[in-house]
Amino acid sequence: MGFRRRLAALGLLALGAPSLALAQTQRGSTRGGTEQAGYLSFTFPAGWARVDYPDGGIVYTGQIRDEVCTFSVLPLRPSSGDLLRDAIAVFSELFKTDPLTHYPFPDPVLVRGTSPLGWSYAGLQKSLGHVGDEKRGIYVFVVGLGGRDAVLVTTSKRPLVSNCFGELVKDEWPPIFYSLRFQGWNGPSQEKAAAQKLLGTWTLATGSVAGQFTFASNGRYGTTAAAQQRTLVAPNQVLATTQAYSGDGAYAVKGNTLVFTEDRGNTRSGVAQFRVEQISKDGQTWTDQFCMTKSDVPDVCYKRTR
Repeated sequence: MGFRRRLAALGLLALGAPSLALAQTQRGSTRGGTEQAGYLSFTFPAGWARVDYPDGGIVYTGQIRDEVCTFSVLPLRPSSGDLLRDAIAVFSELFKTDPLTHYPFPDPVLVRGTSPLGWSYAGLQKSLGHVGDEKRGIYVFVVGLGGRDAVLVTTSKRPLVSNCFGELVKDEWPPIFYSLRFQGWNGPSQEKAAAQKLLGTWTLATGSVAGQFTFASNGRYGTTAAAQQRTLVAPNQVLATTQAYSGDGAYAVKGNTLVFTEDRGNTRSGVAQFRVEQISKDGQTWTDQFCMTKSDVPDVCYKRTR
């Protein structure tokens, strides 16, 4: 069964609820931890149903509250050599629409980069849905493995409200991304190149949180952070309290992991998984970003400012 037919069987092309009626081999619920899926392995949350298909495709389905989410592994396919073009082609093939359209749909988000583990990738995030309907968030992720592409696809509610692949509630994607390993992949390590791309100053600024990291070539880093909390103390009075932090120390790149050793105390000492990549809304203008995930902190992305 082709992957588009499998998506139709799951109700995802109609952006509705899934049905596993056409499943070929259902393996029950995942136990969490390391999951082997054909040509790759990764860390996956527990409780998602896994369905294997004869062509090597695999679909995981999970339900969080009233939301149905999927994570799919497509069979390896020939690569054009342009991973972003391949991601756009896969999206168009599966969902029969141009993912680079803008109004009335949200703008696409394009991403490209190279893992310190040696493989290059491109991603395409887009929300689709008819006017008045609940929009679905779709992410097509393509990894170049020599002359072949590995293709992963996630579907959920749109990112702002999703409980599984969301920007504000919970995002299962970073643990999957950082844990990806490909059987038989012997590409050269990009650890030194990733460390070089990390150099400079990276800044995060939202309405309530601000932060900055500066990484130097001598293995030293500096950081500042501030978080503001607003408390209603009277019907017409809001108290704003800001907590600030600054620190310095040493850092080291180990694969796709950053090891921090702070000079004073242990606030920043420890490890974090990271990536340095570029994002765009049109494929023409690209912005550098540095993203980092610690065990007790969700994925946070900083933009390059110097």
